[in-house]
Amino acid sequence: MVDITPTEHHLLLVKGVLAKPGLVTWTNNALDWSPMTDFVDEMSGSTEACAARMGVGRELVRAAWGWPAATLLCAGGFSFYGERAWLNRRVFPIDCDRAMTAPSSRALTMRAVTSTCAPSLRASRPYSSSR
Repeated sequence: MVDITPTEHHLLLVKGVLAKPGLVTWTNNALDWSPMTDFVDEMSGSTEACAARMGVGRELVRAAWGWPAATLLCAGGFSFYGERAWLNRRVFPIDCDRAMTAPSSRALTMRAVTSTCAPSLRASRPYSSSR
């Protein structure tokens, strides 16, 4: 399942195929649009809210399917570099390392890892469709 909140029904279906969970992965796709418009409020408390949702979700996984071998929080599918690197702190409101070590995350004894994708493509100039 990608980019959806798992339900107990989903987990019971998967349990019918795989007895125990291995790696359970959470994707952080949160973006703060407030720097780009004046009608959206800045996202605050996002890291804590993310940690709380993961804690609830992991408890659901544990109760319906069992303890996973590890949990991975993946984020940063793209990022800014160079003179625009400051945007990373502003546009991506969730601090993955803090989310994984928040009290709601630490209460569950398991291996937890965060992942930030390294930039593999660097745009040197804006795309132009006129070429």
